[in-house]
Amino acid sequence: MASPELVSFCCVGDDHLSGWVINYQNSPYNIVCLASSVFSIVGTVVQLLPKRVTPAESMRLRRSRDPFTSQKKIVMWLIVADLLACLGIFLRSMVWLAGDDHHLKDSATPATVFCAFIGGWIQLFYITTYFWTFCYAVDVFIIMKGFNGLRCCQYNISKLWVYHVISWGMAIVLTGEGLTFLFYPSGWECEDGKSHLVPNYLSTYIPIVLVMILNPILYISSSRSGKTTY
Repeated sequence: MASPELVSFCCVGDDHLSGWVINYQNSPYNIVCLASSVFSIVGTVVQLLPKRVTPAESMRLRRSRDPFTSQKKIVMWLIVADLLACLGIFLRSMVWLAGDDHHLKDSATPATVFCAFIGGWIQLFYITTYFWTFCYAVDVFIIMKGFNGLRCCQYNISKLWVYHVISWGMAIVLTGEGLTFLFYPSGWECEDGKSHLVPNYLSTYIPIVLVMILNPILYISSSRSGKTTY
């Protein structure tokens, strides 16, 4: 549903890629994407709804110093990023089911522009979820190692702001880099050869690989710190 390959299909001027678009823009595929995105949107919205808290619980939460408060905020922003990505898949599926958007090889039509924009939108916010997942593991590591009270870079900057810069900033840089190489310099037409596709793929798959490798290492190190503490 969020493969960077779908963004590459938006390039015009390549019969092979245009054929892939036709194969992917079929009813079964889009129905599955639509149903999955609806379930995800409902789930994320439910998690973002405010929880009922009694006055006594509210007072207790204000007085307590929960070291895991930052993790709750990280989870909230992870949910927000996932919600935005799912909204992109929902919109793309609705548009592709409602109309004929297969003519992407003749010129930079509105269908081509929409294909590129919504593909970049989905790619951006899913990359953001990877980095928020990484920041969650980093925060667990920081807390378990006893560094939770430190300020970043000797300035009065909270951890959460650093996580925002990492998650949103890296996602914007990687998505922008991938799309730039994909469409540069012609704007919409794919260049000769497929080498321009590689940076767009790497911008998505590198964060996934890094999270899969680094997160288990951070969690293992954190769990060992917890055993030592208790």
